[in-house]
Amino acid sequence: MDMPHIVMTKIMGNVGFLAILNLRKTCKTFRNFIDDVKPINDLKELRITLGHFYVKVEVFLDKNGYDADRCSFVSSYQQAPDDNSWLIFKLYNDGVEFVKKMDGGEFIDAFFHDFELILKNQKWLT
Repeated sequence: MDMPHIVMTKIMGNVGFLAILNLRKTCKTFRNFIDDVKPINDLKELRITLGHFYVKVEVFLDKNGYDADRCSFVSSYQQAPDDNSWLIFKLYNDGVEFVKKMDGGEFIDAFFHDFELILKNQKWLT
């Protein structure tokens, strides 16, 4: 993080959306830098489907080997069979990956937490 601001911005412009979200989690300095700069990323589109006991988010990325017209991955937030817990799954073309189960709280809170991070780190065109 001792590199000049313009160099860090250039580096952030060459990594993908998911890498930026992961870098944001590494330390407070990265998080503050990313939140301030809002680097351009490859997020093209989000499609959100709401159900009674789930929220499905389809993420479309525009580069890094992904087909621009196909969904890159799907995250599904859903109520767990036992009360007051929730599950997150990521679905890829080649299968399903269980991400986590949390006791306490609601699946919709987990979705809104992640969705807030996505919206917060977008550069809006005016």
